[in-house]
Amino acid sequence: MKSLPLSSVALLLSFFNASCPVLEPPIGQPVPLSVRASADDLTIAHGQPTILRASASGGTAPYTYAWSARNWTSADEEPTVTPSETTTYILTVTDSRGDAETRTP
Repeated sequence: MKSLPLSSVALLLSFFNASCPVLEPPIGQPVPLSVRASADDLTIAHGQPTILRASASGGTAPYTYAWSARNWTSADEEPTVTPSETTTYILTVTDSRGDAETRTP
């Protein structure tokens, strides 16, 4: 693993896997919404970009994506960010039925 200069910025992306035990939903009910979040690089140098990535399954497509951090929001599924300080990003995915899953730090 490479060491980074002291001026490096740590990009914090916290998430939980919302997968549930494999249970069959009642007939006519969608599989529960499952959301995953990741970043191409979790630690980056000051001023360097990285791409946040969201994926969703289950629930009822289509999905809407809402990324947020202090003083920043994006509705893109895969936004590019260039943080100037340690930043925690929060992802909320909502399906067409209004069911939502949020990944928080």
